[in-house]
Amino acid sequence: MGPADVCSDGQTSSSETGVDCGGLCPPCNAAQGCVGATDCASKVCTQGICQQATCQDSVQNGDETAVDCGGVCEKNCDVGQGCQSPYDCITSVCAGTCQAASCTDGVHNGEESAIDCGGACGACPDGQPCQQASDCQSGSCFHNICVSPGCTDQVKNGNETGVDCGGSCAPCAGDTTCKANTDCVSLVCDPTSHSCAIASCSDGVRNGTESAIDCGMGCTGCATGQTCTSGADCASGLCKSDVCVPASPSGAQLNRKGWVATASNSDVDSPPGHAIDGNSSSYWSTGTSQTPSIWFKLDMQQPQLFFSIVLDTRLTPGDAPMMFDVYLSNDGNFGSPTKSGLRGTDITTIDFGSAQLVRYVYFRLRGSTGNWWTIHELNAYQ
Repeated sequence: MGPADVCSDGQTSSSETGVDCGGLCPPCNAAQGCVGATDCASKVCTQGICQQATCQDSVQNGDETAVDCGGVCEKNCDVGQGCQSPYDCITSVCAGTCQAASCTDGVHNGEESAIDCGGACGACPDGQPCQQASDCQSGSCFHNICVSPGCTDQVKNGNETGVDCGGSCAPCAGDTTCKANTDCVSLVCDPTSHSCAIASCSDGVRNGTESAIDCGMGCTGCATGQTCTSGADCASGLCKSDVCVPASPSGAQLNRKGWVATASNSDVDSPPGHAIDGNSSSYWSTGTSQTPSIWFKLDMQQPQLFFSIVLDTRLTPGDAPMMFDVYLSNDGNFGSPTKSGLRGTDITTIDFGSAQLVRYVYFRLRGSTGNWWTIHELNAYQ
């Protein structure tokens, strides 16, 4: 009996530390036995038991792109650490590793007060955010907005609706006179009194400390899919890539309309699109034996929220992937695998353990077998 047989016999045998895992077999999941860290998918073995990956265990595991940062972790990674998308980085710039902030990267980062201006970069034009006068081409920063010098003369003039505010100047605070919503910090100009209203959690506008319209910090928690800056903004308590994500799966199947599938190898009668066409009798197949480096890629066209992916191969038993890795990405560049050393069955469920918000999913074979690799249906679930 060879290693592949031992690792799939449904028993704890040979060097295994759990059933068909650990030792010379693929790593074990949480709550299974272990002798050392390498026996566990999380790389954390405590008192002979594999632990669940966390964002505080000082190990790169789960979907983290570096130690305890990136992926599902709220902490973003520092310059030089691994990343799969801009959302993983403090600087919001990813090229395999997090890049240093620059004045030409098209991102608001570093000491900039706005995108690629202010701070150590060139001065910003009127209307851009600022922290101090030197951030502005006009040399005038008023209410954290670069303004023309006339907006600081302590006189209501020009098209101002209040003293040095409104019109082409910075928005007005409090109950200052206004003509349009943009004249007000709250973005609400009362149409009856023509004065700026105080921001509230029911005015239908994103203002104050809100992260989305009428929700977030200071208001009720935002729903799944709404904008956030931290978990405190979300009803679920979880913020991923500036979007509120659910804490637990609902089981809802994602709509695959518009998705695009590609593959390194395909049988002439079984193109990649057949794996996501909603017809289980059609399928994608390699048309050749499984070998390492054969891949299948899914482009969902925009970031999608999901907890798990299911590969259905029931109509062609034996054509499940022998051993494979799964990579996730928002920009089409793939670094380290999010899941590695997985083994397929007639129904292969890939559970990511937490909500993922990504556009691309990339499957790559690691093992070899005489059978083809086939997918009748691929579905993702929230």
